[in-house]
Amino acid sequence: MGRRNRRSKPRNQNRVRIDGKTYNVIDRQRLRGRIYLVLRTLSPTPRARYLVCDPAAGMQLRMLLVLPDEEPTAQHASVLRNLNSRSLPQIFDIDRNNGRTRIVLSWTPGIDLGQYLQRIERGKVLPPTPAHAVRLVHGMAVDLTLMHRYARIIHGDLKPANLIISRKPSRLSLIDFGSAWPIERTGIRHPGDGLSPVYAAPEQQHDAAAGVDERADQFAASVLLYQLLTLKTPFEGLGGQAGLPRYFDPDNVVVPPSEIAVHERFVPRRLRRQLDDVVQKGLALDPGQRFLTSGAWLDALRAVHRQLEDRDSGSHRRQGYWEQFCDWLAQRFVGTHQLPPEDTHVR
Repeated sequence: MGRRNRRSKPRNQNRVRIDGKTYNVIDRQRLRGRIYLVLRTLSPTPRARYLVCDPAAGMQLRMLLVLPDEEPTAQHASVLRNLNSRSLPQIFDIDRNNGRTRIVLSWTPGIDLGQYLQRIERGKVLPPTPAHAVRLVHGMAVDLTLMHRYARIIHGDLKPANLIISRKPSRLSLIDFGSAWPIERTGIRHPGDGLSPVYAAPEQQHDAAAGVDERADQFAASVLLYQLLTLKTPFEGLGGQAGLPRYFDPDNVVVPPSEIAVHERFVPRRLRRQLDDVVQKGLALDPGQRFLTSGAWLDALRAVHRQLEDRDSGSHRRQGYWEQFCDWLAQRFVGTHQLPPEDTHVR
């Protein structure tokens, strides 16, 4: 007898079994003649996300976004379809009807970064090492640079809830592009569009929001890197709001992350200044003080990433058996190795 199909639809049409898990079918959505079975609500309207499966594709899991039919939404999704990156969602279908845009995307298993940070705070998982934190954000920066350079798109709403942290490979994946906009449209952006005050760059939050460019994503990603390194939000919790007139305080400066990093011993002294410079430059409240381009920012991150990785492998060769054992324990139990088994990013 052959091996049983891992993706099968049982006789009960209200349930499906996929990869050993049974899901209740709570709805059915038809997009341009194709039926998708809705298995779970991931986030509510007006920017709803659903876990669905596609019977016509062998019961493959997908994500369905249902967004207000705003002018750039479908256009951005069409551009992103042409990007070739393993951590950017693959777009399978787009439908605009009855004042809404529905987008079917590839499914990224894991939990969102917000859930991961909450589990760290509750002591359920251990924080990532600096090398792991930089590796995660560096991988995300590669995808952002692709978006900026080739698709000419700014994400505009980087925050933990819009990022999935996965195990294999361990990486951060972008999952929500509903607030993205073409670089050419920065002059007609509306203040408040697609922003989370802590993560949004100050220039996005000003009344005159024109002129926002790719450096806004650089700022938000730097807030996330600071959080992963220190478990704190820069500017005493204000993040991007620190650049607004009502909050501005010249004495409220970014504490260098190496001084309060959770795993300070994993950063050699010779690299602390370099790590601090990259993070603090990305967090400059004035966009003119940040890295001029995504490429320059990515190069700086890559240099720190490589040196931290080289440090880990080099120090391992130089250590005695006891030190190697201690580092093995840290690497085994620190970071996403402790991610729980959930494969749904529910908010």
